[in-house]
Amino acid sequence: MSKHALRILLLACALSPASAFAHAHLLKAEPSENSVLKKAPAEIVLSFSEPLEAAMSKVEVMDSGGNPVATGPLTPDASDPRTIRASLEVAKATKATYKIKWKAVSKDAHKMLGGFEFTVDPNSK
Repeated sequence: MSKHALRILLLACALSPASAFAHAHLLKAEPSENSVLKKAPAEIVLSFSEPLEAAMSKVEVMDSGGNPVATGPLTPDASDPRTIRASLEVAKATKATYKIKWKAVSKDAHKMLGGFEFTVDPNSK
């Protein structure tokens, strides 16, 4: 194979859409990033661009003081294998900012990490 043909082949591989979207990414979160809610949500819902291995994925929630907030087991959504859910057990409805850290593993075994915050403020409009 000539050097010119090899360069064209490497360029084609680099520009291929498959290589640009090889890993799943977070499409939607409930609650959404930086949202302000009147009351704490009953669950965290994360939707990704590819089906997930819920058993290998994880969600952690911390309150404003850095204390862990109890969550239920992470489960796949019954109607969408790209979505995972965890119940959220917030003890009191006072103003607080919560940090969510997540690790998701797609069916093709790629790990994704991310996080975001949301605020609960009973006095918000």
